[in-house]
Amino acid sequence: MAVSNSVNTENFAVNCSSLTGFIATNFAATLDIRASRKIQHPEAVTILNNLATLSSGQSATVYFNTCVSQGLSTAEKAIAENKGWTVS
Repeated sequence: MAVSNSVNTENFAVNCSSLTGFIATNFAATLDIRASRKIQHPEAVTILNNLATLSSGQSATVYFNTCVSQGLSTAEKAIAENKGWTVS
């Protein structure tokens, strides 16, 4: 699945337990994919690499399931954090 230039997509994957990954090109809205148990570490890093850099005053969070979130290194989380994102 490819997602690009989205504005209100926080809940697009809330019930997508079978989602295995997607490319979020210039994605700049909160993203909740905690239900996606098939997203693994490599897919999470790809998502982080493709997030947009947020503008001043803009905020967004990417939510991964606990296993994925805990498996991300400080450096990997910094990919998103350096673009203004919170990783949870």
